[in-house]
Amino acid sequence: MSELFYMQDSRSYTGDCLSFWGLGGSGYCTSLERCQQYTKEEAQRMNQNRETDIPLPVSYIEQHAFRSVDCQLMRDTDRQGMTPDTLVYVQHPGDWNGNDVYWYGADGRSVNLDKAKALTLQLAQETFGVSESFVFWPAEHIDSIA
Repeated sequence: MSELFYMQDSRSYTGDCLSFWGLGGSGYCTSLERCQQYTKEEAQRMNQNRETDIPLPVSYIEQHAFRSVDCQLMRDTDRQGMTPDTLVYVQHPGDWNGNDVYWYGADGRSVNLDKAKALTLQLAQETFGVSESFVFWPAEHIDSIA
């Protein structure tokens, strides 16, 4: 099988994330699951038509990618019904990298969800307190939109 490519829009970034052509030419996105993959020939043609669209190998991008969460996919209603045993991620509200939110983990804050630490709601509240400085999100839901 020949190598596949994502097409990066090099004109801008979302935070410090690259933007790629979406599925079916549906605009630009940063979530690889929503990005179109092109054959080498298709990618070269697109680059010839617009030099700012840069072909990057899928294999390379996927080696360097990490999971993040677009704040536009998060709703306060997603936090309803949590119990003390619910596994949660701790968000640092009001702080974004483009559209991606920051999470707390063992190494501090990061937009890389894989570095976030899932705690029970009870432990998160005991550790971080209950204040506007921290927001607790059900890990299962956040994992589903990352």
